[in-house]
Amino acid sequence: MKKKIGKVLIFFIILLLISNSLVVYAAKRDYDLGYDTGEELARENKGKGVSAESAWRKHYSSDDYPIDLIEDESSYRSGFFDGYREHISEEKTELDFPFELGKALGSIYGYRDFQNGVKANWKKALPNERTLKRMFNLNMESREYVDEFLSQFTTFFEEWYKKSYEKAIIKPILTSLEQGVEDGEKLGALFGGTFGVKGYYENRDNDFTRNLPSDRDIISDYSLRSDNKEYMDGFLSGFKDAYEIEYNKVFREANISETVRDEGEAYIHGKEVGLIQGEIIATEDYLKYLNNDWKRSVPDNLQIIDDYNLSLQSSNYRDGFIAGFFDGYSEGYQAKFKNFSQESAINKRISALIPIKGGSLNSFDNAFGISITSGTYFNPVTVTIDTLYNNTKFNSTYFTKASESYNVSILNTSSNMDDNKLIEIIFEYYGDKVKGGIYRYVDNKWLYLPSVIEEGVIKTYIRPMSLKNDGIFSVFVDKNASVFPDTRGHWARDEINSYIRRGFIYGYGDKTFKPENNISKVEFLTILSRVYNWDSVEFKDYSNNPISYREVEKIMRNVENNYGFKWNDMAIKMLHERLVKSNSFINMDNKITRAEVVYMLYHLNDDKY
Repeated sequence: MKKKIGKVLIFFIILLLISNSLVVYAAKRDYDLGYDTGEELARENKGKGVSAESAWRKHYSSDDYPIDLIEDESSYRSGFFDGYREHISEEKTELDFPFELGKALGSIYGYRDFQNGVKANWKKALPNERTLKRMFNLNMESREYVDEFLSQFTTFFEEWYKKSYEKAIIKPILTSLEQGVEDGEKLGALFGGTFGVKGYYENRDNDFTRNLPSDRDIISDYSLRSDNKEYMDGFLSGFKDAYEIEYNKVFREANISETVRDEGEAYIHGKEVGLIQGEIIATEDYLKYLNNDWKRSVPDNLQIIDDYNLSLQSSNYRDGFIAGFFDGYSEGYQAKFKNFSQESAINKRISALIPIKGGSLNSFDNAFGISITSGTYFNPVTVTIDTLYNNTKFNSTYFTKASESYNVSILNTSSNMDDNKLIEIIFEYYGDKVKGGIYRYVDNKWLYLPSVIEEGVIKTYIRPMSLKNDGIFSVFVDKNASVFPDTRGHWARDEINSYIRRGFIYGYGDKTFKPENNISKVEFLTILSRVYNWDSVEFKDYSNNPISYREVEKIMRNVENNYGFKWNDMAIKMLHERLVKSNSFINMDNKITRAEVVYMLYHLNDDKY
């Protein structure tokens, strides 16, 4: 009985192995059949811009689909795509729709939820399948295509929703008409481009209105009624304008890219490539401050043939391409170089009238700006920013330049102002956060200003009186800059760091500054000589005893030529601004500290900086 059961089991095992082998064989056979079909269609469609997905859908619905020969449809489909993609040998003609659309919609919905005070929830913000199918015109697609599209779209929507929401938390921006136009343009351009290329490769006529959603659909799809009217109006305007522009642009580009493939267009091809290359080299040369000379870097014939695989083309094509390349290179280089020079001249100076309520003005390149608060001036003033492009006069041999130089002038006809208000000077900046700083050109040298470095910007604050005359500002990186540990958190930190970086004062050998130490008369006079630029003064006849507040007051009356100067005024300023009580309140014969001396000299001279 046991032997009989064993024979039966062996029979079934053999039968199972045979069955599995047949399944594997069928899968391999169907894969090969699909591969051959994909290869054949790829050769037919070469140069027509037909994607693998489009070719499959057309083949699947045609009479050529070998339904009677296929046992494993999945293997056949896989083989088809592999065969088609390996032999199409063309650039990608369709956009990565799920990524682009998921990124755009996720970014906008993340921003929208934050602005509306809604707790971050990408799943709740994600439109349902019915809405997405209508938004992206998926109703005519296969179930398999729709499932794959929605899966990828959801992944990218989640990623960019979260990124946008987090970015909004860090740096929120105002929702306004301008923001609405910007957001609308982003999505409108994306959708216009998508349906433009889709319409062309589906052999449709150039009609951007075919898939353009109505205002009602746009408002519904992007929940615009939950935002303010200005944002909604701007979004609708930006969406439709950008949709039309991008649709027509992409449709025509697709047409051009398909028709400009003939060998007789070699000269045009070469000129197009040369034009772009010439513009690139001109940009590099201009940024390197080289003179306008297109022949300096133009490649020779052999390099052009190698760079653009012209050895695969006919000799006539190569000759035409090279001739066109040289013409395009020369034209592109010179036009781009002259354009840079013209832009520099046109965009050199900008002016604006700033009212008494305050305002801001940015340079033409938006890399520099000045901001005036309300009440700083008692009447409107004219602010002018002059960009000093590549001006070697204002370079420094001691620092690394990290911006252009900008000259700021303020025309204040009444001369009245509130000097307790501060004017903000701000640069675009992404450099070293310790060694970078804003400097002002004073008396033929660059002097450091207390600088605050935030994400993407560096800024400083100056008093209005310091801009009675023009002020030239720039950003430098001081490789030798250092911060003394015992000045961090000190009440006079900004003044001490500024005077150290200006070379007026120095620390000790043990890398400390000792701000609360007393200062001798010799040290005090030495600092004065640097601040007031006295010629090579030596103070050998003075003792090294600490100097008192009373002695400082007497000396500063002579230095400032102001016999009304009182140290007590500075002590009161310290008390009000820094909550520091000077020992001079106890007795004027007490000794002044190093920090107090720097604080006094900095603020006595801040109208210069």
